[in-house]
Amino acid sequence: GNEIPLPARIVGLLDAYDAIRAKRTYSAARTHDEALACLVSARGTHFDPHIVDVFLKINRDFEKICTELKDHESAAPAS
Repeated sequence: GNEIPLPARIVGLLDAYDAIRAKRTYSAARTHDEALACLVSARGTHFDPHIVDVFLKINRDFEKICTELKDHESAAPAS
């Protein structure tokens, strides 16, 4: 609830978004829309509903950043 500091509530949601979008050894990366559905389904239970609402207003910015980072990583030379 509100006992969790606001910055921690924000970071928690963003960390979940990143984890859903990222390829893991145990699961494939999911789409932006799938990530949104997961976050919305946890609105008010796992995530602060106000934080989810704000994220939904700016979610396309995160989709763009995620895509740009993937493009940048795939263009980087292998070490």
